[in-house]
Amino acid sequence: MLRSFISSVSGKRSTASLNNGLLLKSSARWGSNLSKSDTFSYEQRVEIVTKDHDNHYPLIDNIRDAAPKLTQSQLLRIPQFKTNYQYLTNEQSETEKLHLVEGRITRIRKSGKKLVFLDIIQDFQKLQVVYSLTTIADQLPEFSRDDFVSTHEFLKIGDGVSIKGIPFRTKSGELSIRAHSPLKLLSNSLIPVAQKTTIDLDSRYPNYKVCNMIMQPQRLAPLVVKSLVTNSMRDFLINKHQFIEVETPIIANTANGANANPFVTQSEHMKGQDLTLRIAPELFLKKLIVGGFDKVFEIGRVFRNEGIDSSHNPEFTTCEFYQSYTDLNQLIELTEDMLVAILNHVREYINNTGNIKGEEILKNIDEILAKFNSQQEQKQEDLIINNDGTIIKSRYFKLVEFIPAIEKVTKFPLPEDLNDIDSLKQYFQTINLPLPSVISVPSLLNTLASEFVESHCAEPSLIINHPAALSPLSKCFTKEYGTRKFEVANRFEMFINEREYMNAYEEENSPFKQSLNFQNQLKFKEASADTEIAMIPDVNFIKALEYGMPPTGGWGCGIDRLTMLICGVSKIGDVLSFGNLKDVIRY
Repeated sequence: MLRSFISSVSGKRSTASLNNGLLLKSSARWGSNLSKSDTFSYEQRVEIVTKDHDNHYPLIDNIRDAAPKLTQSQLLRIPQFKTNYQYLTNEQSETEKLHLVEGRITRIRKSGKKLVFLDIIQDFQKLQVVYSLTTIADQLPEFSRDDFVSTHEFLKIGDGVSIKGIPFRTKSGELSIRAHSPLKLLSNSLIPVAQKTTIDLDSRYPNYKVCNMIMQPQRLAPLVVKSLVTNSMRDFLINKHQFIEVETPIIANTANGANANPFVTQSEHMKGQDLTLRIAPELFLKKLIVGGFDKVFEIGRVFRNEGIDSSHNPEFTTCEFYQSYTDLNQLIELTEDMLVAILNHVREYINNTGNIKGEEILKNIDEILAKFNSQQEQKQEDLIINNDGTIIKSRYFKLVEFIPAIEKVTKFPLPEDLNDIDSLKQYFQTINLPLPSVISVPSLLNTLASEFVESHCAEPSLIINHPAALSPLSKCFTKEYGTRKFEVANRFEMFINEREYMNAYEEENSPFKQSLNFQNQLKFKEASADTEIAMIPDVNFIKALEYGMPPTGGWGCGIDRLTMLICGVSKIGDVLSFGNLKDVIRY
């Protein structure tokens, strides 16, 4: 019997290679509140499992096949089990319906010498297991008390188990499965999981994230929401708007489509040639529009060799779509419809499944939707009308014009030539604003935007009509403000709570103007030490435009940040499976 086997190793200290001092040291490092005897039982368990590990990690089919008279239809996952038998009333059971369920132990409670309650979890759903000596002995008369004790005493939190039994609802109303045969072990937990809810982040022990997920299951919620956001985007674009999902190269010989430092690498088959990881898929996607697609999108990872903070990580997930014959107002409408679809999808999942504790998430969703619905119709004097008579419209967002917004706060007019670095530096001096550490035309304009525009976008806002110097891939036009004229972009950035979530514009499709824009960016880069200006002339892209690209609207969204907004978390690491780059390396 297993019990006698456990007794045979009592008092011995494990020297097995599997332990090697690491497992038990890890448990101490986690600050386990287990007693010394409990901790020692893990040492015994490591030795037992090491000597007979094949039987402690069996093929699941071998366990299932061993269940007498079990058919595949009787094997249920926990959510299906709970759905099928939700009709049971208190103390009601289905004695003729024998099922096999499997899951991971999250709680063990003993009630006397003949009864043990287990909580197991699968697919985020918990099920109570009633493990009774009396019930099992009725089915298997040879099953003794020693057998009963030996099976449940060896169990630990985190074990995977298989249970055959009947569905019933307890007197207190909890749907459960009453075991009709001994529990079968499918996997073993060899490290005690700490019970306290915080861990010393400086301890540098391995698998911190894994342990934290086990200790605090609520930390899985942002990862679930991120999956829901991604799937909702796909559904919106594919099923509602007939977009085609594509994949574009991650490794190439140039990095373009955004202003950021790329990661540089090399290929064993292309010696001596530097290659880069993409910083954006934009140019490849627009080449597909040139090639004949009218609606394309890509969801994938991009890589930017830049700083790490609460909202930035060197690798992150984006969605970009491009649609031919689309103007800025159409892009705004698509954005609004997509956001509402995403929020409703997440809300429906939480309400319908109960798989995650979503009270705070639901509250955040309601607040966002309430802000959308509270947006008042623009007054005539506040309408933003471009020179061609186009009125920029939004149902849910406040519209903020880049140049007037800065001048409204600073009380000083911007220089008429926003490409002149000396005039911009003089403007900083006039308004008594310190210069940024890197001085270039784009960095100066971005600093002004951060200080005087973005910081005033707590409510849902669209910043529009950016200076052309900040939008080298966007269609631009001349906008008149009184007697002054500025070249501005047909573009918007979506902000909520002073943080950017989306960026969209009408794409520049003239090879002549695009070439000039690239040349201007190169001049900005050469006149400064701004290494993040990555818009170097891409000859291949300009050549592609010569085949003819229709008027196109392009749109991009950081999925990680949008998930942060919905979940109400402040750190990007909370929506990444294993945290930011520092976490990945550290733990």
